[in-house]
Amino acid sequence: MGFKNFRGLGRTKIAQMLNLCDNTIFKPVWIVDFPLFKWGKDQKRFESVNHPFTAPKDSDFKKVSSNPEKVLSKGF
Repeated sequence: MGFKNFRGLGRTKIAQMLNLCDNTIFKPVWIVDFPLFKWGKDQKRFESVNHPFTAPKDSDFKKVSSNPEKVLSKGF
C-alpha cells in the first residue's frame, strides 16, 4: 500500500469515528481550476504541477511569462 492510500484510509477511519460520514448522500465534485505551475524552492524556478503537456487556460495564456503563479491549467 502506498503512502497516499494509507493517508486516505486514515482520513476515512477518523471521519467514521467522528461520525462525519453519511453514506446515504452522494455529492461528487469536479475541480477544474488547478494551478499550472508552482515555485520549486530547490531548483529556484517554476515547475509544472501536473504533467508538462497541460496547456494554460486561454484566458491565462498572457500570464505565463509575467505572472506564472497565477496561471490555471486547461486540464480537462
